[in-house]
Amino acid sequence: MKIINQDLTIYTSRLLSIALVLLATLASFQRITLAQGPSEAPVNIFFHGCLEKKFPNISRGGDGLTAFDPNSGRNFAWDKEKQAWIDIKTLECICPACSGKDDPKYAPVNIFFHGCLEGKFPNISRGGDGLTAFDPDSGRNFAWDKEKQAWIDIKTLECICPKCPPPGTVKPPPTTPTPTPETTSLPPETSPGEEYAKALEFFGGGQYQRAPDEPVKNLFGVDTSLFYNVTPHVSIGGDFSFLFGSTKETVGTSTLDTSLHRQTYLFGPQFNFYPDDKVKVFVHPLFGVVHDTVKFDFGTTTTDSSATAFAMAFGGGMDIRVTPRVSFRVFEADYVPTHFGGEFQNNFRLSTGLVLRFGGK
Repeated sequence: MKIINQDLTIYTSRLLSIALVLLATLASFQRITLAQGPSEAPVNIFFHGCLEKKFPNISRGGDGLTAFDPNSGRNFAWDKEKQAWIDIKTLECICPACSGKDDPKYAPVNIFFHGCLEGKFPNISRGGDGLTAFDPDSGRNFAWDKEKQAWIDIKTLECICPKCPPPGTVKPPPTTPTPTPETTSLPPETSPGEEYAKALEFFGGGQYQRAPDEPVKNLFGVDTSLFYNVTPHVSIGGDFSFLFGSTKETVGTSTLDTSLHRQTYLFGPQFNFYPDDKVKVFVHPLFGVVHDTVKFDFGTTTTDSSATAFAMAFGGGMDIRVTPRVSFRVFEADYVPTHFGGEFQNNFRLSTGLVLRFGGK
C-alpha cells in the first residue's frame, strides 16, 4: 500500500510539471503571436529598421513594447499616440523623430519611409513636409502617393515602397486615416525658343556710319528696327536709320561747310541663333533705299542737292537678355553698299542700344 502511494505521488508531480510547461509554452506563443499581429507592425518596423541600427546591442522587453540599451543605459518604450519609440527618461522621440509629420495619421507614410525606403537608400533625406524625399547617391526624387498608398519615384512614377498591386487589383482601405499630400503643381515647360515665337521686337539706339566715298565721311545718328518673330529662328521686318554729319575746310579766304543728311529704309528677313539662351546671335540680308541730302555753304553761297538710291545691308549682331522682355544689343555691324550715280559706294555701320519684346509667350 505504501509503494502504491509513492508511485501515485510521483505520477501526480510529473503531470503537474508537464501541465505547467504546456501552459508556459502556450502563454509565450500567444504573446509572440500578439506582438507580431498587424496592430504591432509599426512597433516592429521602427524597432528593427531604426532603433536596432542606432543601438546594436539593444534588447527588447518581453512585452515587445519596451527596450533597454546596455551601452548607454537608456530605456525605451513604444508611444502609441506619437507612433514612435521614445526615451523613457527624456521623452525624446528616437524612431522616428517627432515632428508634425509624426502625427498618428502619418503612420503609413512613416512606416514605409523608415522601414523600406530608408533601407534601400541609406543616405536619403526627407523633405520638411514629410511627404517628399531625395536620394543624393542616385539623384532620385520621391513623393508619397495617397491613392497608391506608396512612395513613388517622381520621374518614373514607379512604386518603391510598397510595390503597387497589379492593375485591376482591389486594394483594401487603409486601417488608419492618411493625410492629403501637398502636390506641387509645376508649370508646363516651354520648349527652347518657344517664348520668342509670335513676338514683336523693337530696337532703338545709336549708330555710327563710315562713308568713305561721300563728301562727309563720318555720320552719327539714330538706328531703329522692328522685327516680327514668325518662328523662334526666323523674323521679318525693317530697319530705319537717320544720320547726320558735317565737315568744314578753308578754301582760299573762304570757309566751305559741307553737311550730309542720310536716311535708310531697309527690309528683309533676320535669322536668329540660340534665341532661348541668355545670348542671342542674329544675321540678316536687308534691301531698300537710301536718301541723301547734301548741303554746301561757301561764303555767302548755299547749294544743296538730294538723291535717292538703292541700298543694302549685310551683317548681324548679338543681344544679351536682361529680362524676359528687355535685351541689350551689344553690337550690330553691317556692310552697307549704296548705288548712287550708277556705281556702288562702300559704307560700314555700327549700332548699339536696347531691344524691347512685345507679345509672344
